[in-house]
Amino acid sequence: RCAAGTTVVIDCEWEDFMTAKEQKSFAQQLMYCYSTNRSAPKPVRLVYTGVTEGSLTRERLRKMSGFDTWPLEVMPATYIEAFPKERLLYLPPDA
Repeated sequence: RCAAGTTVVIDCEWEDFMTAKEQKSFAQQLMYCYSTNRSAPKPVRLVYTGVTEGSLTRERLRKMSGFDTWPLEVMPATYIEAFPKERLLYLPPDA
């Protein structure tokens, strides 16, 4: 449904710099992004990058009901490795 439209990439590489409370909140925000996108009239292609095996982010996502069947992409690669640099617009957290 959203493969031909806009791609939104969420960079998940920063967990080492987050407190436990921030990590938990981040996982909840990722779930909210997914659920909002899923119910959107024109959903985007949603990609989470930098989610490596054994990371806290991946473990928290796996604990969420049905995560393995969510229609989104989860990549261990960084966003800069996964997408052409000239096609990226990076928004910092305070944007």
